[in-house]
Amino acid sequence: DTDADTDADTDADTDADVPVDYCHLQWPCSQTLAAGSTSEAVYVWVYQGGVTDGTGQGGGVEVDLGVGPDGTNPDASWDWTPAAYLGDKDGLTSGDLANDEYSGSFTAPVTSGDYDYCGRVSVDGGASWTYCDFGSVECGGAGSDDGYSSAQAGSLSVP
Repeated sequence: DTDADTDADTDADTDADVPVDYCHLQWPCSQTLAAGSTSEAVYVWVYQGGVTDGTGQGGGVEVDLGVGPDGTNPDASWDWTPAAYLGDKDGLTSGDLANDEYSGSFTAPVTSGDYDYCGRVSVDGGASWTYCDFGSVECGGAGSDDGYSSAQAGSLSVP
């Protein structure tokens, strides 16, 4: 059987990535930071049906902020920092409080250059991540609805 369980647990291959329904990087669109300094607050919005709906933090939602080389796709080589739950935000309907907003900061790389930053969200304990580029009026983009694009990521300059 070529479909044998290849993960380290003992289940019968029931592990499956759980994509997040929607997320986006809210603000700021770009930053210029001195090497090794702390970024201004970065905001990420998350929607997961049945989890983030209504008042309060959705259970099991993890959000990180990451910074990596300009023009690359986010992965484990990026520097990731946890973000904290900030509050509820309306989704498609005023007053629905469908989204949870997270905020945090990251440390700028110590080498001068251009970098990208984004958010990532997991609802399965970090087994899988959905990467969040821009999806706000101020910065443009469609968030995770159209996949990740470094052209829609936050832009960081370290002079």
